[in-house]
Amino acid sequence: MLPEFIKDFFIDSYTLLAIIGVLSLILYVILYLEKKLNYSRKRVNKLLVIGAISGVITVVFALLFDLLVHYLKSGEVRFGVTFLGGVIPGLICFTLLNYYFNKEERENFKEILGVLARGIILGHMFGRIGCFLAGCCYGVPTDSVFGVVYPDIPYSPRGEIFAKYGEGVAVHPTQIYEALFLLSLFLVLHFVPKLRENSFVIYLFSYGVFRFFIEFIRGDDRGSLIPFLSPSQILSFILIVMGAVVLLYRYYQKKEHKMKKHIWLVLLVLVFALSGCNKVDFTLTKTKYELYVNESADLEYQTKTSNLKIEIKIEDETIASANEITIKGLSAGETKAKVIVNEKEQKQEITIVVSEVPYLRVEPESKNTTREEELTLNLVTNILSPVYTYTSSNPSVASVNNQGVIHTHTYGNALITVREANTNLTVTFEVFVSEAKVLVLEIADYNLLSEYLNSFQEGDILILQGELEFTEELEFSNLTFILRGKLIAPRMTFNNVSLVGEEGSLESEDIKVSGNTTFKNIHSTSNLNIDSGSILLEDSDLGNIYLNNGGISLINKGSLNQIDFTNITSLDDVINIVNYGTIKEANDALILSDLINKDNLTFDNRGEYFTFEEKAYLNKDLLANGKKRTIYQDGYNLDTVYLRDISSSVSYTHLTLPTIYSV
Repeated sequence: MLPEFIKDFFIDSYTLLAIIGVLSLILYVILYLEKKLNYSRKRVNKLLVIGAISGVITVVFALLFDLLVHYLKSGEVRFGVTFLGGVIPGLICFTLLNYYFNKEERENFKEILGVLARGIILGHMFGRIGCFLAGCCYGVPTDSVFGVVYPDIPYSPRGEIFAKYGEGVAVHPTQIYEALFLLSLFLVLHFVPKLRENSFVIYLFSYGVFRFFIEFIRGDDRGSLIPFLSPSQILSFILIVMGAVVLLYRYYQKKEHKMKKHIWLVLLVLVFALSGCNKVDFTLTKTKYELYVNESADLEYQTKTSNLKIEIKIEDETIASANEITIKGLSAGETKAKVIVNEKEQKQEITIVVSEVPYLRVEPESKNTTREEELTLNLVTNILSPVYTYTSSNPSVASVNNQGVIHTHTYGNALITVREANTNLTVTFEVFVSEAKVLVLEIADYNLLSEYLNSFQEGDILILQGELEFTEELEFSNLTFILRGKLIAPRMTFNNVSLVGEEGSLESEDIKVSGNTTFKNIHSTSNLNIDSGSILLEDSDLGNIYLNNGGISLINKGSLNQIDFTNITSLDDVINIVNYGTIKEANDALILSDLINKDNLTFDNRGEYFTFEEKAYLNKDLLANGKKRTIYQDGYNLDTVYLRDISSSVSYTHLTLPTIYSV
């Protein structure tokens, strides 16, 4: 268990390694000066004070240099740390402070600088490991075995790397490369006596060269102060020059002629390092551009240098044009183009191929037709050797084969999609199978009616016209028909039927209704027996409605005589009734049975008010909606009046009203 005061303490790996690096620098300098060089504690403390001041200067300039680079590039104020931006001012500060305020150490200053350089190398090595763990300072993509893919964890550069280079890309662990270099340099300078005495100069020169070249494989944002070089490369160049100058001065000062040949080697390395300064960091990643007329594309290239001046010179400007890095097709043809970067012509040429814009259309775009028809598509295109695929949005209405021949099957509409495989162009053709089969019956011929019903398909319309009197029982199921006149039969059954009347009326001893059935504009004085289903009575004038079972859904938007529940022998499912219209027997609208109660009947009255005689044990909240007044008499008998407006006046002559309750 952690103590309470450090339970919430958190330190990230970068900060931890930075602290370890600073401590290792300080400890190495103290131990080496005291144990190896026999410096007194007083001398060491004075050097530590000067070192602490110089360290503050180092941190301040490292922050300011990084801020300056990003501000000049993007105008944003963003803080970061650039090691080289701080170490050079820090070393200058350390030198000046010792020169003016620690004069007794002037003769030993070369030795002190060597110890300090090795301490900086050791501390910097830990810092670079922290960079690797934090995910900053990463490299460019690589396929080598050294490549690393950062995990998807908080503060990971994974998203930044994938956005820049693509999903799952491995990058060079440049932080580890640098840490290994610094570790090797520290071990060599610490354990090789001949090199140890020149530790500071060797550090300046060797680290400057290493850092200059490793910048070429850095993948993070490097900033830019001048073309072709990152800010860190500029500072590396300064380190290289400082180291080279000091080496030359020392070698010539001591007149060690046997070492002069090494000076020329140093100069050769310096020239080789500087040779990269004139090279344009620019690589074309695409050399052939295939465009359509009036289509544009940007030049594709890789560079880590900002503010490049790029120009594209096209040989045949009638075929294509260029504006900075944007290429535009003008007319069909092929031409070459040269790329000029900062007024230097690149070796690679680009090829531009411009083609006419492909088109695909169908003429006409739609067609009205009937069932069992065959249609052939008329496709118009400029594509050479087109390859088509065909699909139908509704094959049951209209199907299409591999040759583009359409077959219609039933009523409805379908969208035929044609796709050209080479260009991925698509076009659509709409088929409307809208000519329904109309079956008209004008005589009471039962056999003809049966024939019509047997051949009836979805989308067909059955019309019963005139006064048709049948002696047979009639059964209508799963169809839509229009009644233009009067239909008479001893018994009628309607199941999943949409019946629309045009001055239509029904006359029968027994009319049974079930399924999803709609009566619209129908007149009948006959009784309707509803067995099951969802029934809609719209703009109709009907007689008594008998409900025979539970589970019925009834919507009345017309006029009916009354609703009778007395045929129900058992009631397991709830009955739902919504009344928007009129129940003509307003004083006896509902004929209830003992089975009916508020739990198995939901009655939503939104139409004309009505009354009914309730049983003594019924709850007064039987109906779901509607304003109501309940009138009690003799303690148990009651009538409930359902009103559209609570202020409506209702008068009763058959009741003595001692008390009126508003609910």
